[in-house]
Amino acid sequence: MIRQRVLLGNLRPDPSASAKITAGKATVTDTNDHVSLTVLELGSPAVWRMACRKVGPPDSLSQYGSTSFRSRGGYLLVCASATGFSTSGQAMTGMDLSIDDTCHGTIQIFANKKNWHLAFVPADFLIKSIPPGDHTLVATPAAGTTIDSNDAYAITVFEVMAPPTVLNVTEVLANAPAAGQTGGEWVASGAFSSYGGTLIITSAASAYSHSDAAKLGMTIQVDSQDVGSMQAFANPKGVHLGLPGNDLVVTGINAGKRTVSLVADAGTATDANDRCSVTIIEVATTTWP
Repeated sequence: MIRQRVLLGNLRPDPSASAKITAGKATVTDTNDHVSLTVLELGSPAVWRMACRKVGPPDSLSQYGSTSFRSRGGYLLVCASATGFSTSGQAMTGMDLSIDDTCHGTIQIFANKKNWHLAFVPADFLIKSIPPGDHTLVATPAAGTTIDSNDAYAITVFEVMAPPTVLNVTEVLANAPAAGQTGGEWVASGAFSSYGGTLIITSAASAYSHSDAAKLGMTIQVDSQDVGSMQAFANPKGVHLGLPGNDLVVTGINAGKRTVSLVADAGTATDANDRCSVTIIEVATTTWP
């Protein structure tokens, strides 16, 4: 399955509002499955806007999709997820993202088996110097990747409108290779600067198990303190699988240089074919009257 980011506007105040995730008619879940849902209220005026969004099956066998948008210039946050497959197996697969013919990022996953449709590890790419005007974003299969009508993708482009003192976005890891480890060890980490307060930590990764029917998991840490986790269930051993991405709301972060890390659970293995993504979004908070 792919991760989606949706911007809802003009909602009336409702303290009892709820959000629900409903499975498709052919989709079955049990206690081995996991889900993540985060609702971020931006306030008014909003500190960012959705410049464009494209979701659905690929437009063709050679392209996921293309969409145009207009920017005031400055910061963009490009959120991407997709599926694809390899016709040979034992190959890295992925989706390339280009804006105005310049590649700004790739999301990937290693395909052990041929013709298995797999979800790539999603990522958020921060573009700091987009010029004002009209732009075109194109998403295409990366080298070694095949797509058909059974695949899907979701791309959302947000324009960051507030100054860094109000909203700070740090691309800590974006499709970064994982460290090689056999379980229970460090997978990846990166440094970021915080003004102190509330963070939204977006994380995603892939991993595999050395045994069949095993739980995969990673803990997200800030300065060695656990702040959340992400999990998946591995039916076959030795197959690289994506862990459902998680958006964590973390409070009480002290100002200064911080480190965010991904640590594997026991039995969760990674190697250089696995990928990790972590984005830090720092928001100004207020108390509603």
